[in-house]
Amino acid sequence: MWNTILFDLDGTLTDSAEGITKSVQYALAHFGIQETDLKKLECFVGPPLKEQFMKYCGFSEEQGQEAVRVYRERYSTIGIWENRAYKGIKEMLSKLCTRGYTLGVASSKPTHFVKQILERFELLPYFEVVVGSELDGSRTDKAEVIEEALRQLKIREYRQRVLMVGDKEHDVNGARRAGIPCVGVAYGYGSREELLKAQPLAIVYSVSELAAFLIEGRLERQDAVKPQETGQKDRLDLHRGRPLLKIWRVLYPVGIHFAASIVASLIVIVPMTVYALMGGSGGADAVSTIGLTGLMEILAIPFLLYFMKKDRILRGSLGAEGIKIKASPVLVLVLLLAAAALSDLLSQGMAVLRIPDLFPYYGEMTDEMYAQSSFWAVLAVVGVLAPVAEEMVFRGLVYARVKDYLGGRWGILLSGFIFGIYHGNMVQFIFAFCLGCWFAWLYQKSGNLLIPILAHVAVNVWSCILTYIPSDSGFWTWYPLLMVAEILIAVWGCYFLSQSYRKTGNSSQTI
Repeated sequence: MWNTILFDLDGTLTDSAEGITKSVQYALAHFGIQETDLKKLECFVGPPLKEQFMKYCGFSEEQGQEAVRVYRERYSTIGIWENRAYKGIKEMLSKLCTRGYTLGVASSKPTHFVKQILERFELLPYFEVVVGSELDGSRTDKAEVIEEALRQLKIREYRQRVLMVGDKEHDVNGARRAGIPCVGVAYGYGSREELLKAQPLAIVYSVSELAAFLIEGRLERQDAVKPQETGQKDRLDLHRGRPLLKIWRVLYPVGIHFAASIVASLIVIVPMTVYALMGGSGGADAVSTIGLTGLMEILAIPFLLYFMKKDRILRGSLGAEGIKIKASPVLVLVLLLAAAALSDLLSQGMAVLRIPDLFPYYGEMTDEMYAQSSFWAVLAVVGVLAPVAEEMVFRGLVYARVKDYLGGRWGILLSGFIFGIYHGNMVQFIFAFCLGCWFAWLYQKSGNLLIPILAHVAVNVWSCILTYIPSDSGFWTWYPLLMVAEILIAVWGCYFLSQSYRKTGNSSQTI
């Protein structure tokens, strides 16, 4: 939930239509345009004035600037006071402050006028910050106004706890570009249809309904539309214009995994090395790769859970929670069989193409790692712990964040690519890229991170089992028949899974 609320001014806190429309009428008369129906001019309430004059009248930018100048001749002395606070607004703001909420105003109107109006209606003391546009015409875009409010409140990194309230589509769209949800108020100057099209978190129809929603979390009429119900693209418009932040958010989960390996090494190897230098037996050489890997995963998982929870809160606040498909016993069984079959077929296909022969170091490294530890230790770490941590990193965080910015298809491809690079050698890159894309597809379709985790566990467990079966075992006599069965299982399993997800629906917005 949110603890900071930003309000638009016109049409949200105050009924300012009379002063604005009469001042617009005055400006239009300056250009010889006579408009007697003030109702038609209510479209000027809320949006940046210069852009609205250009849109409404077909003015050039210079004419738009001149229209704003003439508009302010009347508005600054007369129109600003042809205004009133909506009934119940003051009481609502008082209750919100009493309950500890931080309040602010984010308006496209110049800050100078906003403060005058709030002071006139005795609303100014309720707000920690008041941000509007500049008199020179800069900072009129709603997203820019919101960003400045967040900067002044020093909460830019905590925007998942911020809510915007406004009456027009540019309020909703500006909030979305700033990465925060918006409640639309239909008692202002934006129509219900306009707000529905903009897809706010919710729509309220009176100040009392707004108060009930903000204070009690109660919504009497729910008109907010989920993105998947309207065909909206499967991405969230987060951090627009901040490419370095996007890259950082996608990649630092991988860094957490690497950092955990360094910490694990320091925890185990340093004390053992010191012990060996003091005359003890063993030392760093006695530490197995499997043991260090297990400790690394255990150290990384709590941090990964923390960042996934933060992402879940952010997407939930933007109304992008989606549908989570339950992992039924039948689906889990099919998934495990299909995953094991696909991985072995992929491995054998690479062997047929002689790809491992091109990189013999990979096979030697794997054999040495497995030789250091028992089967059960390898099964616990490689078969369970590693898949859980890696799926949290590469699907729960990397894939989900790429999808936020670029959509599901790019999320699948790029998360698979990064997953492949992470493994550090060409053989595993090809293997991890292919399976990583499949795991991401499973996550995209199911919305349930348990699904790719189980698939990854099946892949690694089956690989461990095959690795430890002696080469002279009679099992390999029947292996060709097993491969035929794997082909059938893989084809049927993938078909079954795709049909199951198609019936249940696509959950492209779920973490």
